[in-house]
Amino acid sequence: MTIDQAEFFVAIIKYGTYYEAAEQLGISQSSLSKQIINLENELNVKLFLRQNRTVHLTEAGAVFYRHAQTLLRDYHEMRTELSAYSETLSGMIKMGTLPILSQYGITDRLRRFMKEYPKVIVEIEEIEDTELLRGLRYGKYDLAIARDEIIKDRVFSATLLAHDRLVLLVSRSHSLAGKETITLEALKDEPFILMHPHISVHDLAVSACMAAGFSPQVIRTARIESIIDAVRIGEGVSLLCEKQVSAFKLDEVVLLRLDCPVEANVVIANRIKPPEHIRSFIKYLKTGPVIDS
Repeated sequence: MTIDQAEFFVAIIKYGTYYEAAEQLGISQSSLSKQIINLENELNVKLFLRQNRTVHLTEAGAVFYRHAQTLLRDYHEMRTELSAYSETLSGMIKMGTLPILSQYGITDRLRRFMKEYPKVIVEIEEIEDTELLRGLRYGKYDLAIARDEIIKDRVFSATLLAHDRLVLLVSRSHSLAGKETITLEALKDEPFILMHPHISVHDLAVSACMAAGFSPQVIRTARIESIIDAVRIGEGVSLLCEKQVSAFKLDEVVLLRLDCPVEANVVIANRIKPPEHIRSFIKYLKTGPVIDS
């Protein structure tokens, strides 16, 4: 049994479903299921009863939950105490980020890092793409969490944090709603509602359509919440990031995957050869719970 498996188990209880737990942890639902199956096989007990999407603890699961809470509390207390005897990291990190941390399971890792390394001060500012890139380029930020599409400057190094991809949003009443996947070419006559032009997902969606041989008919741009509502009432269709949009309520809105995936991955970017405390911070974010597609 690993500490990660215990934390995965507790996360399922906290969030109520495998799907929600996987989203918060930043891993795929299949990876999470495999870890729990491995844990159950090692312990030779059944931990959960699954009913539809929800999960319930078995009697054995309730016993394990009690011990897992103690185990994780003791583990983190031990790490905190031992940090006093190791080479203590210290320093300031100024980080800009798109407003996407919770959707990719990054928030919990930040919290753990700051708890384990209290002498490293992390200042975080949520900001949109253009100002984020400008701030990284001119030294306002030491690090930036962004879509990999905007990190193309050779003076930056980018470390992958999470996989994502564009998906098509249509209303449940749309003629395409029953399909499992869709080609971009099939959308050439559709009205599009996209994110604002200064946001990288907008450029990614337009570029994908152009590569498919057409210029999308963008009837307006908006924030994600407004886009979802407009798609719901049939005003148009949209292309957004799968994990990001899945965090919102999607009543009467259907997500369709593209037959040729368009990646929209999340990276943490920095200038070449950062100081030790920044290198350690990047490594910590990258080597938390395994991030899968």
